[in-house]
Amino acid sequence: MRILAVADIHSDEDFQLDPEKMGIDLVVTLGDVPLDLIEVILLKKRSVPYLGVNGNHDRDHVPRYANAHRRVLQVGGLKFGGFEGAPWIPGEPRRHAYTERQVRWRMLFLPKVDVFLAHSPPQGIHDLPDPLHTGFGAFREYLERKQPRLFLHGHVEKNLETLVGKTRVISVFGKRIIDLETS
Repeated sequence: MRILAVADIHSDEDFQLDPEKMGIDLVVTLGDVPLDLIEVILLKKRSVPYLGVNGNHDRDHVPRYANAHRRVLQVGGLKFGGFEGAPWIPGEPRRHAYTERQVRWRMLFLPKVDVFLAHSPPQGIHDLPDPLHTGFGAFREYLERKQPRLFLHGHVEKNLETLVGKTRVISVFGKRIIDLETS
């Protein structure tokens, strides 16, 4: 499966692309992607499935039918799940922002998925030392316990990849194509 992942887009110059012509099987957004760009992707994708989670700067940009937040959705024989948002900082808006305790509680019953979509990183993997970009410990625990094949995240504005056990943890900034074997 060839996945086009997008996150933390600050301009539309990279979006003169057509997922179908690029051989993309799935488009995922990992948050902080402007609504007009999501609409462009949706218009151009035609037959390519689309999933995602909202970032801390989004206003419910991911359509309900495609929102993987705390849900399990199937595409191409793979299970996708996810969690939106970023750490809540006192004084900041609470839309798509959570405390560690809230994330831990809300992820208690999330089953194992093949691909986990998140805006924020797992704690200690690709995260930054400032409070807004610190990863969630609940994500790290899920990753270690459930071992999804892929854990995709945005938020830290870097393109990075780390192997944690059997899980490829991939940070997306802008756009990134990820190939995943389905068998």
